Amino acid sequence: MKIKYMKGDMFKHVFPKGQNKVFLHGCNAQGVMGSGVAAQIKKLYPEAYEAYRLKHSLEGLILGDVVFSHDYTTNTSVMNAITQQYYGRDKKTVYVDYKVIEECIKLVDEECRISQWLYEDTIEVVMPKIGCGLANGDWNVVSAIIEEHSNNFIPVVYEL
Repeated sequence: MKIKYMKGDMFKHVFPKGQNKVFLHGCNAQGVMGSGVAAQIKKLYPEAYEAYRLKHSLEGLILGDVVFSHDYTTNTSVMNAITQQYYGRDKKTVYVDYKVIEECIKLVDEECRISQWLYEDTIEVVMPKIGCGLANGDWNVVSAIIEEHSNNFIPVVYEL
């Protein structure tokens, strides 16, 4: 599906009536959510961070995994997509793996296909420009992957 672009704070997105809040973001496989959108997720949705840390400590995090969590009190789902092995601050290093982003988007799409019977409309999944901030990815590549593999959800991408 075509990406719907929005400006502002993705966590203030107004979802369609009756739909749970659904957020997707990229994470590293090191068990650390110390900066960027991941740090915001950790603060706003501690259950998402706890699920990510638990998987890291029990099994390790594998590229292409998506660690799902849901907070029933706020009806919020967070999908922690493991899109990069490492993190860093070297602006010349691309930390994100495009093939892995594709695997994660396919998993999210399948999850939305399964969940779609709950909603009358197609599910909106809100995300930043995954892998294109601190991970130094190319948005032209990532956006093409998202649009190609989002058949069962509307990708809503927030830009600052």
